[in-house]
Amino acid sequence: MTMKKILMMLALMLTAVTQGAWADKVTTVLDDGVFTGFTATAGSNTGDGGYAKLVDGNTSTKWCTESSPFYIEFHSSGLIVPTGYIMTTGGDTQSYSGRNPKSWTIKAKVNESDSWTELVSVTNDATMPASNYTPVSFTISGNTTAYKYFRLDVSATRGDSWFQLSEFKFVGTTTDTGNFTVNPSLSGSGTSESPYTIGSTADWDLFANKVNSGTNNYSGMYVKLTANITVSETVGQRDGNPFSGIFLGDGHTITANISSTTTGTGANEQGVAPFHYINGATIKDLTVAGTIASASYHTSGLVGFAEGTNLIENCTATATLNISSNYAGGVIGHGMSSTTTIRGCVFAGTINGVGGNRENIGGIWGWSDSGTPTLQNCLEAGTYTNITSMHPMGLQSNKGTITNCYYVTPQVGSPSNACTVSGAAQVYTAALSGELTSG
Repeated sequence: MTMKKILMMLALMLTAVTQGAWADKVTTVLDDGVFTGFTATAGSNTGDGGYAKLVDGNTSTKWCTESSPFYIEFHSSGLIVPTGYIMTTGGDTQSYSGRNPKSWTIKAKVNESDSWTELVSVTNDATMPASNYTPVSFTISGNTTAYKYFRLDVSATRGDSWFQLSEFKFVGTTTDTGNFTVNPSLSGSGTSESPYTIGSTADWDLFANKVNSGTNNYSGMYVKLTANITVSETVGQRDGNPFSGIFLGDGHTITANISSTTTGTGANEQGVAPFHYINGATIKDLTVAGTIASASYHTSGLVGFAEGTNLIENCTATATLNISSNYAGGVIGHGMSSTTTIRGCVFAGTINGVGGNRENIGGIWGWSDSGTPTLQNCLEAGTYTNITSMHPMGLQSNKGTITNCYYVTPQVGSPSNACTVSGAAQVYTAALSGELTSG
């Protein structure tokens, strides 16, 4: 055999590996009812992202193609009873929202030689948002059959000739656990009646690891804090792995001992906060105390980066933020392309400039790029040291909508926008030092 023929055979073998044979060694992961990491065997494979990236369990990669029809075939390492699925938008969907799917079907079969059974048929969907890395949960109604082989066909996009998604996951059950990697699970089932529960630092660390690794973003699921705990790990990794569920603080307190040198992402990490990155999340009835320190931008007492549509309600931050840079916020550090609503929240902590004076600080909200942020019934009652410009509410580059909000600390310096308030309802009736001022 000539050297040329040998090289050609090696090239063909390598092509087979890149088209799916590599995934034969992948074992599908089961984590809190979410299945990730499938073997991709066929599909549209042009553009800057191959079809296998849709089911590799990594939301920071994407399937992007102009090769119509848009389809992918893949299989699990064991039998799954799918009761729902999660599709996550791509990393640049805010700029290319027309690439989101609009109409699609999902088919399944037990054995490779069987005929396909249609599980899902969606036409003219309008729920996939124009925001990056956003998971959207869908329900598969009435299915009780376990399948191993699956096919996704996208027949129409929101208007672009290209199609893209970053990740596809199934939600469901299995009795075939021996063929899966089953990760440790929080107690509970993730429903409103039986939420996953966090009652210790170890539970919080497990929860953070699941989100940060991209194993489970808890989209559409409930997580409940059942005790006061101390934490040093942050939840969510910006640009890929957000927390997207419903977090119920249940009136409990997280005492933070967090700094950018202990989060595993380096001393210059931005957005240091208990929840580093959220997208499509709800956080309710939670208090954050303790100390949070960062050498970079957008430090916060609760959420570092918020993208997509979120709700933060009845939360209080009393933590001390030691910041070495600008644009910190008491409740949110950076709104990004967010339509987040903050309702009934209080900042009563301290923001301390370290190593020099800091500027553009928000008592509630540090910074906002775009979107339609909303503050309702909030109170700023913080303490600020070595700060040259502070706005009680924040929203520095986009003031959004502010109603029935009050502050104790007057603004310092010359923030880039004024605080506009409508309505006259008193937010808090508790006795506070100083006169409450609407603003």
